[in-house]
Amino acid sequence: IVGCVVKELLWRRTFRQESNRIVREKKEQPLAEFVRDCLGKEGQVCGSLQYRVDVSMRALLAAGHLNNAIRIVNKPMDEAVEPFRIRFEPQPLDETDPTFLQLEALNAADPADTEAPRDADFNSDTTWLCVKRNIALRGGWIMIGFLLLYVLLLAWRSYRQGGVKWELVLLCAYLVFALSWNVGAWSSRKQWLAVPIGLILRKAGVRDRRWRLFVFRPCDSVLALYKRSRHQWVLCIAREGMLERTVVTKREADFVLRAWLSPLSPPPVEKLTDLV
Repeated sequence: IVGCVVKELLWRRTFRQESNRIVREKKEQPLAEFVRDCLGKEGQVCGSLQYRVDVSMRALLAAGHLNNAIRIVNKPMDEAVEPFRIRFEPQPLDETDPTFLQLEALNAADPADTEAPRDADFNSDTTWLCVKRNIALRGGWIMIGFLLLYVLLLAWRSYRQGGVKWELVLLCAYLVFALSWNVGAWSSRKQWLAVPIGLILRKAGVRDRRWRLFVFRPCDSVLALYKRSRHQWVLCIAREGMLERTVVTKREADFVLRAWLSPLSPPPVEKLTDLV
């Protein structure tokens, strides 16, 4: 174990040094090539992708590569990102929210229409959507399947022994919590909201429950998204002295990109004071 830890620390030191060299020598090259160099060549790097992305984002800040959005994938994606051309209020990154569904459906919005419609009926049953989202963000159907199989095994043992095992009660309670409690970008202490040409983080401390508001804009921040599993994407945002991340679904990742690349002007700070 000690040898693995030492090896990891040495690799991280070498990787940071290489990133600093790339910033000094190659900061003028095109963005895509700069990102590929920062992440390291495929098959020649080790360590977690998350750490490499974190270091690469700091390198992008140091090199002044702003006003861009980075989507890191293993193979090219054919689908294009259609930026939002309508104004909307700060929208939680939650694909089960009716307003999110309404805005997501506006793929071919009229550029002359600068206000989102308010009377569209997107108030369908969101309970099942919430369950599916939680399953995706907590490991997918395979993980839930294993848990359900274990529940059935414990139930059978309880039946054979003539009493309810405490493990069965705890596991059932965990399953109910996992399937019903919202996770990812909308939690009790961290809440992510998208706005035209920006991203907002509402953050509360463990002891101090008052909200603090952080506004990220392309002019001073770096946005990166990468695929972690079939249904999970990691959203990373960095600016001077700050780096944050959260797990989102594919639809939420696309929503962030559409908002970040919007040609509209960002909302004035005065309109965001209600979020604090």
